[in-house]
Amino acid sequence: MKWTTNTTKTTYSITNLGRSLAAGLFLVALVLLNGSSTYAQSSIAYLRTAAVAESYHVLPKKSEHLIPFELVRGMIVMQASIEQQPGHFILDTGAPLMVINDEPKVPSRLAASFKQEIQVGETIIQDFDWAGVEERKLDALVLDISHLENAFQRPLKGMIGFNALKDYELFFNYEDQFVLRYPAGKNDLHRNSKPLHSIPFQLLDHLPVITVKIGKKKFRFGLDTGACANLVDRGVLEALEADEITALPDEEVQGLDQTVNRVKAVEARLVQVKGLDVQELKFLATDMPELHSDEGIVLNGLLGYSFLSRMKFSINYQKQRIYVWEE
Repeated sequence: MKWTTNTTKTTYSITNLGRSLAAGLFLVALVLLNGSSTYAQSSIAYLRTAAVAESYHVLPKKSEHLIPFELVRGMIVMQASIEQQPGHFILDTGAPLMVINDEPKVPSRLAASFKQEIQVGETIIQDFDWAGVEERKLDALVLDISHLENAFQRPLKGMIGFNALKDYELFFNYEDQFVLRYPAGKNDLHRNSKPLHSIPFQLLDHLPVITVKIGKKKFRFGLDTGACANLVDRGVLEALEADEITALPDEEVQGLDQTVNRVKAVEARLVQVKGLDVQELKFLATDMPELHSDEGIVLNGLLGYSFLSRMKFSINYQKQRIYVWEE
């Protein structure tokens, strides 16, 4: 099997909103933008802030929900409602909590962005209705993501995060643009078919972390279904042999602080993930010291849309498994 990536110059926008690392949050989401600049540009919105306790109630679930989505510049955008107000939401399994798109009236948390600190607010969503299932009392971050609205050319209510997802198994079909949502326990997805591959992961707070082999060495990568580009720590590149990667034209990275940094882009000739051989996979290389956790897991990078969209797969947080159903 050979998977190929488009190595033409492209512009990305990366939102990195927080995954909890001991006392912090971390998320990466990448958005494909139309770009014609000399260097492709990736905008990184990275936050690290104190963890927020979860307190919510999930009403009884049906056995299966089919949820259509739009793939907008590399991001999954779907309909949902907060407090009976419908709108567009980004589905991002890398987000630790729900995110409400608003300017924080009373910033209550100091969060580390990609290069410097910014402030976010916090609130509780009393009622969240997502494709027929209501969630009550969901903790949420309040953050202005209007720059993504400009990129998408449509209003955004916010982001659907981990605390609204963790009780389910989510099946992703990028080709036909829908998500199937199942209970995390016994469900029809596994009763009616058998996966091609079952990949174990460790749940580092909310982020699934898997073992990835690049060339002859093994590394630890987080899976972020909201990211359309793959990120790799510069230290990984230093550990690889020269014939295992190919240099590509540099691209640009922009954080929430709007600082633009030029980064190296590379293509790994072979990436292996327990039964999957992925050839010619592109990465953006940058320093990611915040990906080193206190739990003993050192994250070397993130795998996003450009990796995941080539297969039909599901994520089951309770069983800590990634299932690949079709390559």
